[in-house]
Amino acid sequence: MSIFEYNGSAVVAMVGKNCFAIASDRRLGVQLQTIATDFQRISKIHDRVFIGLSGLATDVQTLYQRLVFRHKLYQLREERDMKPETFASLVSAILYEKRFGPYLCQPVIAGLGEDDKPFICTMDSIGAKELAKDFVVSGTASESLYGACEAMYKPDMEAEELFETISQALLSSVDRDCLSGWGGHVYNNLKSEVSGRVMDSFFTGFVHSLGNFFGSPLDFLSGKSCSTLCPSPWDVLCYVENFCVASLAKAALILIVAYLFLFFIYMLYKIGFWHCIIHGFFRFLWALVSCWFYILSNCCTFFCYDLLHTKRRRRRRNRRYSEDGDDYSDEDNDDGGSFRYHRSRREMRKEERLRKSLKPRSHRVRVGVRKDHPSSDLGLNQHVGGGVGSVHGIRVSRESKFGRKGSKRRARVYHGPRRI
Repeated sequence: MSIFEYNGSAVVAMVGKNCFAIASDRRLGVQLQTIATDFQRISKIHDRVFIGLSGLATDVQTLYQRLVFRHKLYQLREERDMKPETFASLVSAILYEKRFGPYLCQPVIAGLGEDDKPFICTMDSIGAKELAKDFVVSGTASESLYGACEAMYKPDMEAEELFETISQALLSSVDRDCLSGWGGHVYNNLKSEVSGRVMDSFFTGFVHSLGNFFGSPLDFLSGKSCSTLCPSPWDVLCYVENFCVASLAKAALILIVAYLFLFFIYMLYKIGFWHCIIHGFFRFLWALVSCWFYILSNCCTFFCYDLLHTKRRRRRRNRRYSEDGDDYSDEDNDDGGSFRYHRSRREMRKEERLRKSLKPRSHRVRVGVRKDHPSSDLGLNQHVGGGVGSVHGIRVSRESKFGRKGSKRRARVYHGPRRI
């Protein structure tokens, strides 16, 4: 027997219209002895590339781990996923690298390109690729798979039709091979929408049902718990299938308590209890809302009354100029308090230039900046007694041209009568 037939396997891939499907059997055996009935031979590289590995089970797992590692390195370096053609070249290079001590497996690669064009290929243990446009097979059931696929395959099949075709071809082939079987795993990919299903043959389903029928009572008598098999408390079919008497009793008790609780609520409704509770609750809610609006209206009324009856107070601003000429200060006088602030040097220089620019050309006119001028809201044109007017703090005073002049005669000092 060949080493490729030691564990037994069957892998097939087909193409359709912008889609592909790949399937494999579920049996893991040692020659004619079955070890497991749910062995996974198909692996997902990413959403658009799948690989099926037939051959020695240990080499299948080792090669898959190495391929995943190399694909992650490619993603980190290129920041994108591999195309199916690129991935096939990578697998071929890895197998050829180990040609003197090869991995004892035969890969089947299926994927979709960037233009949604399906791609399938297979290769031997040293990486010799074989491309196809319809289907590829590998494993111990290759001969029966070739015959079934040639009879059932049609070009440009839709996704559902392709799934039915590859499923029937796989099941009919593994039933004719003693080293593979126990149903199969089928993956269908249509524009990155992956659907995976598990197929059971008639013989597989019959054996499972027979084993559950005779094995479940024995598990119950031996004290085996059903919590791991049926975690949900409402899965009655699972309880019946696995003969879980304790879980069935719990489910029945829950149903009885639920019925009594609903009956109690119905009786309260009939005597008018719920009507009284709901009516009282809505009355309390209405009282709460009305009280809140009443408080809000009173607050608004109080604030409006306070605003209308508040007397307006007029403020005065007095400006003081320090004698040393280095600082200005303003005071805001009010009935309740005062506020003092200092003016900047820039404002001081600006006012000094204004005072110098107002130098009168006539000796009869005196112009100056008032130090205690009233604020601008008292009016722009005010006259102060004595013939002085002020506009924006500028004081202008005129002298009469008929003003009296002082006598030119000097006062003499009386020294008394002269002596002769």
